[in-house]
Amino acid sequence: MKSTELTNALSLAAFLLAAIVGVTLMYKLTQPQIAITSNATLNLAIQDVLATSSYNNNPAQDTKTVQAEALGTAVEQTVYRARLQDEPVAVVITAVAPDGYSGDINLLIGISYDGTLTGVRVTHHRETPGLGDDIEHRRSDWIYAFDALQPGTMAANEWQVKKRGGKFDQFTGATITPTAVIQAVKRVSDWYLDNRDLLFDNE
Repeated sequence: MKSTELTNALSLAAFLLAAIVGVTLMYKLTQPQIAITSNATLNLAIQDVLATSSYNNNPAQDTKTVQAEALGTAVEQTVYRARLQDEPVAVVITAVAPDGYSGDINLLIGISYDGTLTGVRVTHHRETPGLGDDIEHRRSDWIYAFDALQPGTMAANEWQVKKRGGKFDQFTGATITPTAVIQAVKRVSDWYLDNRDLLFDNE
């Protein structure tokens, strides 16, 4: 009886060991492809908010990690830096609108060196389908309203939906979601203008 139990235990151990080895091997084999896919997705996202003709470096590899309340989270965020002939031309900043209707809204915000917005994209959210998800560029063109805005020349009251006296459209039945994105973009834009030179240093 004991011999049978020992045999079963050894068989189970051998099976678990084989499973662990198999999972580890699969991870090692797929990790490079996952990294390639992830980098490709990131590059496409950056290109979506920056004109590729405006820079000749690889912003995905020219980064600075920062932490600031204006970015909407206590978690460190990444700033992707675009340069032309080594001169700074723009940044793409990851940020969070923490006050969406259903929680955090993750953003990618492109800003040229002079502070002009080059594009904004929502990268993740849990807003209500068919209502709040109009912040997605695949759902509507609302997010393009930020293109070419110059935050440094805008009055504070303009950073609202039109029903509150601002310049941005609201969604039918939903004002919390667009307002969260608008206010997040304003905070990040203001923060960028205050920290522009620090963002491009290499320390």
